[in-house]
Amino acid sequence: MHISFLNIICDPFTGEDLELEVIKQNGEFIIDGYLKNQNSHYKIISGIPRFINKNDLKDSFNFQWKKWNKLQFEDKNIGLPMEGHTKKMFYSITDFKDEMNKDKVFLDIGAGSGRFADVLIANGSKVVCIEVSNSVDQIYKNLSKNRKNALIIQCDFEKLPIKNSSIDHAFSIGVLHHSKKPEAAFPETYRVLKKEGSFAVSVYSKNSPYNFINIYVWRKFFNFLKIPFSFYPILIYTYFFVNIYYLIAKILKFKYLNIFQLSIFPCFIYRDKNWSLLDTFDSLSPEFASTHSNQEVYNWFADNKFKEISKIGPYDSNFKGFK
Repeated sequence: MHISFLNIICDPFTGEDLELEVIKQNGEFIIDGYLKNQNSHYKIISGIPRFINKNDLKDSFNFQWKKWNKLQFEDKNIGLPMEGHTKKMFYSITDFKDEMNKDKVFLDIGAGSGRFADVLIANGSKVVCIEVSNSVDQIYKNLSKNRKNALIIQCDFEKLPIKNSSIDHAFSIGVLHHSKKPEAAFPETYRVLKKEGSFAVSVYSKNSPYNFINIYVWRKFFNFLKIPFSFYPILIYTYFFVNIYYLIAKILKFKYLNIFQLSIFPCFIYRDKNWSLLDTFDSLSPEFASTHSNQEVYNWFADNKFKEISKIGPYDSNFKGFK
């Protein structure tokens, strides 16, 4: 954690300031230590402030971001079939091009591997990456070259350890539908945004393949198998059927590969096989994966005082609102 981020951190439960106690430091970076006040103390471990003691959510994401850690980063796709996809996706969902500059601080709610934060940092912005799962450690590694401009925090989305009105803009892409109450992130996000700050959100739509009965059934089945067999059944399924479908597509010269989402054995197939493996695993492994209508997402914004709410981008259930 770079010391420059200390001025925006607070106690997530009381909002009080936190004092830093350093155990290990490397120049301007705090490696290990404590953030504490009279009533509470929170650990900084391996450069990451930890505001959650027990991670009871999203073990699958910790697993997948270790296995496919930087697969979707722009610098890993130069000259490959998915070059530019992450950047294009980020801009179309957030519409942040005009907001991006070195003086802005962004909040990435559910940072995943850190690929969208990487797009912002490459443009000179600072990013606070929030994650519940232990994938925070992988984000820290993935953003190692830009840690001065990235603060990675492990915490609950409903209790952000961030001071009032300290964030310029926030976004959450493909994350909130994996929580039991996606709407619970909105009051806290509104609180930490500066006046005129914006929040862009994209969640699974009821019109998307994630609402298909075949994917729902397989997800339930694999979650049942997790206790005795961990993630190995999902991995076996993923590698077997992705490879089978690539072979079928090659033989029959299919153009629209995502027809395989509709099959009895659904897979997400892209031009890059590794991306296909990741997205197929991602669709079948989470414990929670709800889908939502446009009206429902709009109401999340409206119920939390956001204004100028609008649907943006090519994706369903993708909205943006302003404080």
